[in-house]
Amino acid sequence: FCRVWDAAHGSWMLWYLVKVTIMFGLRSSGGSYEKMRSEYYLDVENPFCPQVTKQIHEHEQENVGSQKQLIALENKLKAEMDEHRLKLQKEVETQANNAYIELEKLAKRHAVQTEKEMKTALADEKKFQQQIVAQQKKELTTFLDTQKKQYKLCKEKIKEEMNEDHSTPKKEKQERLSKHKENMQHSQAEEEAHLLAQQRVFYERNCRAFKRKVMIKRHDVEQEQIREELNKKKTQKEMEHAMLIRHDESTQELEQRQLKTLQKLRMDLIRLQHQTELENQIEYNNRRERELHRKHVLELRQQPKNLKVLELQIKKQFQDTCKVQTKQYKALRHHQMEVTPKAEHKTPFASAAPFQLFLVFIHRDVFRTNFGSFDTLRDKFDDTSRYADHNREFSRWVWFLEDGGTPRCGFTSLQQM
Repeated sequence: FCRVWDAAHGSWMLWYLVKVTIMFGLRSSGGSYEKMRSEYYLDVENPFCPQVTKQIHEHEQENVGSQKQLIALENKLKAEMDEHRLKLQKEVETQANNAYIELEKLAKRHAVQTEKEMKTALADEKKFQQQIVAQQKKELTTFLDTQKKQYKLCKEKIKEEMNEDHSTPKKEKQERLSKHKENMQHSQAEEEAHLLAQQRVFYERNCRAFKRKVMIKRHDVEQEQIREELNKKKTQKEMEHAMLIRHDESTQELEQRQLKTLQKLRMDLIRLQHQTELENQIEYNNRRERELHRKHVLELRQQPKNLKVLELQIKKQFQDTCKVQTKQYKALRHHQMEVTPKAEHKTPFASAAPFQLFLVFIHRDVFRTNFGSFDTLRDKFDDTSRYADHNREFSRWVWFLEDGGTPRCGFTSLQQM
């Protein structure tokens, strides 16, 4: 029996908790928070739906504006990067053109210098050859003059010898003279040929030596020109390398600066969006809190009326139950008095005392089950008069069970129970 009453008491408290939960505006958490918000925003009958819709529209416009700002900044940074790269490309092309022009000038200067050296070498060679030829001509002339003088001297000497020799016939003398002339001419021709051969060898040898000297000089000049050209190219490559390193550093600095600018704008937009959402959420929470507070105050104003009706119903049910139990107890006592001798009248009442106490405890549980939940509402409404009335009502019924006599239960108030 006690378990049945405990179950009834628990079900009644569960119903009361559900009612209080509904009264305070709470809802079941069957869906996610976003689903609840979407359902709240889509509720046309909600008084805050226009404000929330306006905030959502403003939030979307702000997102669109943020995206436009980001796109505009990205386009601006891209144009700046393209302009920077075009400037660097023009600088590279300018330096390449200048290097090409300098190399062309150097090649032309080397060509002019080589041509001038070749002309000078040809002139020197020709002059050198002319000097050798002139010297050899002079030597040949001197040699021929010497031969002529020797020929004359030999001729005169032979004539003198022939003139002194009177025994030799004239014809024989003429033959001897002719033969001697031929021998001298032949020897002079041989000496002249030998001299010419020596001169030719000397000429060729000196010409080769001069050409070798000129070739060595030209080779040195060409090496110097090649060395100068390589040094020029090396200097240009070093300048180009330094320029490319400088370009890379400037490009990295520009990229880092652009990334910082873009990241700063994004952070500012995110911060602004977060601040706007936070302000909207705070405003929504405040509006929702005011709305719930207003509903709660309205329900609290209506609650005492509902509690009064409910208390009257429970009180009537409690009184009816107590009357029925009292009638049953009196009938039982009357029946016991009839069937029991007069000397034993006190014994049935003593045996009925536990049953009477059991009924009183049942009435107490019923009363507490129905009226115990009103303690919380009593604290809220500051209405202690009704609680005292219930206490006195229960005490009165406990006294009534004994026909106005001494309460067998020994309880005079709810606090003692």
